[in-house]
Amino acid sequence: MENRQRPTSHNVGFTPFFKKNLVELRDPLPLTIFNEVWQDKAMLHYSQKRSRADKTNVDKDRYTGYPYPCKYTQTYAEWSINHQGFYAALIEIANYPKFAGWLLLHKRHCD
Repeated sequence: MENRQRPTSHNVGFTPFFKKNLVELRDPLPLTIFNEVWQDKAMLHYSQKRSRADKTNVDKDRYTGYPYPCKYTQTYAEWSINHQGFYAALIEIANYPKFAGWLLLHKRHCD
């Protein structure tokens, strides 16, 4: 098994909807989805609901999964962890190392 085939917290935690949005940098892409506890709950919800959704004609561009937390309810510590997860996912999943670098540069300017 190659290293990229081994599961990590970043490549098993996103439902197909958010993984697609991450790769395409499409909205919605809330920072709160990078919380690993939320990712576990979202994946469980997705696995239970997937068979029902596959049988119906559900709009694939509309998120109908496990509700994600509001960005305004994050503490600074939670925001920092979620931001680090976003940075890592940009590199590991979306393969956008240059954009990830710009993200860190922007954060440094804001800090």
